[in-house]
Amino acid sequence: MRMGLSPEQLLELILGVTGKNPERVEQILRGGSVAAGGFRYWWEAVEMGAHELAAQLAAFPEADPTRPFEAARCTMVVAEAATSIKALAEFAAAAASRRRAFRRRSFWEALLAAAAEQAPSYRTYSYARRGDLYALELAQGRRELLAEEARQFGVGDVKAQAAALDGAARLVYVCER
Repeated sequence: MRMGLSPEQLLELILGVTGKNPERVEQILRGGSVAAGGFRYWWEAVEMGAHELAAQLAAFPEADPTRPFEAARCTMVVAEAATSIKALAEFAAAAASRRRAFRRRSFWEALLAAAAEQAPSYRTYSYARRGDLYALELAQGRRELLAEEARQFGVGDVKAQAAALDGAARLVYVCER
């Protein structure tokens, strides 16, 4: 399948793989391909000078550890294992906010309540997820409670992913700017 990407979209795609590393971005642009999100993208090799690339990259956000956590900006929560940052489960706000019949609470509210009890700490900005990442380490009791709340309050995919919370060591909140 062919698709047209604007230069900004191409840079955003590359930044999702490399982060804001100008040398690596320049190398990938010259190479003409990148693998991201399970797909491989190709284009004609692009030669870009350091100043021009720096100007293009300046348009993209920087990580900012001074940004406070704001639950209202969260769009997704990712459950991670202790030994890896690989996602065990992903809970999008729209899906996790759905309520089961006769329930007053959604699983999304349970995820935000966990963040209210213990403020997540800033990790970095993710170009791939288009937001700031905040990590919340889970104590054993909290992990089990969240898994139970996912089973109790979750609908569809949320309920199906509840078992993944049993092995989660942390929650990562993705908050858009």
